[in-house]
Amino acid sequence: MGQILATGLKARQNHRGQLQCLEEMRELANPTLCKLNQYLNILATIATIAPLIGLFGTVLGMIEIFASQGGSANPQQLAQGVSMALYNTAFGLLIAIPALAGWRLLRGQADERTHELNEGTRRLIKTMYPQ
Repeated sequence: MGQILATGLKARQNHRGQLQCLEEMRELANPTLCKLNQYLNILATIATIAPLIGLFGTVLGMIEIFASQGGSANPQQLAQGVSMALYNTAFGLLIAIPALAGWRLLRGQADERTHELNEGTRRLIKTMYPQ
């Protein structure tokens, strides 16, 4: 943030107009904002897909269990097979829950930094170019 605001001050010292000053600050800010958001989409995708993959594994396991039972369904074996199949869903949720929590935390921090940068820029421009 300091470098971005310093760029605005330097632009003002070089007698640049308000729009030129803002543009120079944006050029410096854009790569920083991109870095803040760089891996958030990947983390959100993992949080979204993990339970679906677990559920898919559970469904395949259930299909396999019922197919192997044939005509003679032993309730104890069936219950054990269902229990084993549900581990896939549990594993998917085990991955998704921390990934979602991490994504929310990092997304909030990135949004907060973006807001701070925008607010700092707005205040600096308002001070340098009073209307």
